[in-house]
Amino acid sequence: KVDAADIPSFNVLCAGFPCLTANSLVCTDKGYKRIVDVVPGDTVLSHDGKFHTIEALMYQGTKPTYKIKTSGMVEVEATDNHKFYVRKKLTNGGRTFTEPEWKTVGEIMSDNEGTYMFGSPINKVEELPVWNGIKIWENQFNQKDVNELDMTDPTLWYILGRFVGDGWVRKQWKKGDKRALYSGIVICCNKTETEELKTLIGDKYSYTISHETTTDKFHLTNTELGYFAAQFGEGAGNKVIPGFVLNLPKDLLKEFIKGYEDSDGCEKDGIHRIASINTKLLYGIAHCIEKVYNVPCKISQTHKAGKRHIEGRLCNQSNSYRLEYREYNPKRSKHLVENDIIWYPISSIVENGEQDVYDIQVEETHTFVVNHSITHNCQAFSLAGKKLGFADETRGTLFFDVIRIAKHHKPEYMLLENVKNLANHDEGRTWNVIYNTIREIGYNVLSEPVIFSPHYLGIPQTRERVFIMCVREDIGTVP
Repeated sequence: KVDAADIPSFNVLCAGFPCLTANSLVCTDKGYKRIVDVVPGDTVLSHDGKFHTIEALMYQGTKPTYKIKTSGMVEVEATDNHKFYVRKKLTNGGRTFTEPEWKTVGEIMSDNEGTYMFGSPINKVEELPVWNGIKIWENQFNQKDVNELDMTDPTLWYILGRFVGDGWVRKQWKKGDKRALYSGIVICCNKTETEELKTLIGDKYSYTISHETTTDKFHLTNTELGYFAAQFGEGAGNKVIPGFVLNLPKDLLKEFIKGYEDSDGCEKDGIHRIASINTKLLYGIAHCIEKVYNVPCKISQTHKAGKRHIEGRLCNQSNSYRLEYREYNPKRSKHLVENDIIWYPISSIVENGEQDVYDIQVEETHTFVVNHSITHNCQAFSLAGKKLGFADETRGTLFFDVIRIAKHHKPEYMLLENVKNLANHDEGRTWNVIYNTIREIGYNVLSEPVIFSPHYLGIPQTRERVFIMCVREDIGTVP
């Protein structure tokens, strides 16, 4: 909590709420997604290692942001008042850490003693996916149910791992129908791996092999497998690790990791390395590895997007990344693994300019994982769910922090903003508390909240927000 006495005097107090930039990646049941792409009803991985439902996505305007880099993960971008789940390594020469707590980016930056660490939860669920099969046409008149995939089969998960690493869905198009029909999957392998892969598949799936110059392609002609594999996405830059994979029992998840690594990785001197242009995919794989081996991962950028010469040709190349891990955590590791959370040290925090920022509301826990780090809801008033408002001890009290600062400094003016739902939250009782509290500390304020949006001025953007204009009583009234 900020000490009001530590803040220099000021005449105008503006207050909003913390949030994350548009490209922040959130771990959902459908894989990592940009925060702007999540929708209510998706579920997200929370600090308890389980998935919980998203109740709302909220645009919070344009605000100054910071880029936070941890040792082992790609940066996360957030406002200075956004809270993360952290621990601090004390500067006593040993491995002594504080208990986990919630700290804002600003609070972390202002503390020069010790090294803070972001937490990443280890998934605690071990269950098989719920799969109800598919319907296929027996003939032009009749369909039949097909549900033959054995979710307990390690070979299935190894094959799916290889598919995610270097495979795609076989597609067919029915005349007059724009939707693709899936008829199976294709997975590639090095020619030196062909016999081993043939032995592994055995007679469990029908397949043919096409021979290319440097690779062999296994065409698995199983329609149900094609539809199941389609849930992982399409294309090297768009594939994800769905939540049902993160929830797998560890023995099956280990086979999935092995399949993926055999297709897109290598191991040398005990260090496993996996390359990809897709950070969403690597974050998901990192969660799988953390669960199976209870170890930290390192994700780093190896190449930036641009033109490069490849085999004598000038090609456009995307950003490239590499994931590294060991199957054990070295004693001298910078990371901490404890109580089903892996702690990654923060290496730097730098200004990141003004960005459009967003927040989501999560049922029950009010926490979610963004860019592999545990963070907290920062918005006290949402569009759905229990709508706890000020009863929410962690988030609702942000308003009273603003009031505490205003009461100490007595600025001439205050401008507060929040989501549109604040106007009628809890049948108007929340607004009554806000209005009466502002009046009690000596400010004039309109009796009804003001709702404003850029489209009111003819700007083609609808972003309705509540604005609360306050004027100190000795200055005058609100226009």
